[in-house]
Amino acid sequence: MNKVFPDLKLVALTPTESFFTAFKISFLVGFVIASPYVFYQIWKFIEPALYEEEKKLVIPFVFFTTLFFVSGTLFAFFGVLPLAIKFLLTFGYTQLDVEAMISVSSYISFVVRLILAFGITFELPVILSLLARLGLVTPEALTKFRPFFVVAAFVLAALLTPPDVVSQVFLAMPLIVFYEISIVMAKVLYPRSERGKSMQ
Repeated sequence: MNKVFPDLKLVALTPTESFFTAFKISFLVGFVIASPYVFYQIWKFIEPALYEEEKKLVIPFVFFTTLFFVSGTLFAFFGVLPLAIKFLLTFGYTQLDVEAMISVSSYISFVVRLILAFGITFELPVILSLLARLGLVTPEALTKFRPFFVVAAFVLAALLTPPDVVSQVFLAMPLIVFYEISIVMAKVLYPRSERGKSMQ
């Protein structure tokens, strides 16, 4: 935030605010570092329901879920966050001619919510590709659902991100792009045996 507004300083409104804020930061950093193990445990949870051939997807699943999650967090922190802060502070505080005094707790909560929202939603291509590979989702169904997903992407972005247009658009647009990529990946990964059944 100092790079966007060098003169703006965060303040602590309660004696314990800085202490608990450190826990929030530690939680976020720890979750990102431990994300490969978290995704591996998610895979182990669903693994008993899979066939032996499908269980071999564990390495690609853990690798790509981690890759997309970390990519989403980095995109949010370095790309969206500065623009969102600049938009919010410039648009609101300039018109009202007030001085911004942001607490460290509210700022970190804002950052954590934004980063986690992007990290989780960036998993869309991995999830849909996996479902297509398992034969649970067809490319045709994804194509038919495209118009509804465009609307759902903006609604989801409004729910997950802070109430500003910048972060909502920056979350909705990657979701739409990832959905298009997921349709292409589903056509490649969808089992041929299942494809034959669906065409009969």
